[in-house]
Amino acid sequence: MGRNTSRSVVATLVTGFMCSAIVCAGQTFACPASDAAICQIICLRCGTLHLADTERFRLKVEEVATSDLSVACFLVAHPKGTLIWDTGAIPDADWKPTGGAVARHVTLPDSPQRDVAMIKPLKAQLADIGYLPADVTYLALSHYHYDHTANANALERA
Repeated sequence: MGRNTSRSVVATLVTGFMCSAIVCAGQTFACPASDAAICQIICLRCGTLHLADTERFRLKVEEVATSDLSVACFLVAHPKGTLIWDTGAIPDADWKPTGGAVARHVTLPDSPQRDVAMIKPLKAQLADIGYLPADVTYLALSHYHYDHTANANALERA
């Protein structure tokens, strides 16, 4: 596949993803009306960040209902390819599921520390919906922070 064709396919998949109203709860969502019969967007739970300090977001404790942030990953299934948008906060290989939340303490390269809770690895969530990492043809990362990139290497074929 040529470079421009690949960019066009990724642009199509990301546009479809971005145009959908999504609230993550492990649900499947319909794509835009023009593609509704042939594609789907699946929200995967890739962790929960427990923030001790909301000030770094310029929010006061009394201004928010919770300081927990969802770490969502999305699978976009489309006839032109399968895209994963973001890959979670903790690599699957770095923890073992227990059936309940598994807490991980992360120290980032520039020293800040974060607490993340995981319930099910990304690979297991993909298997639950009939996908293997090798089935993913495209990978898109919203940005290059640890809580979006943890399992990117597991999708080496994308």
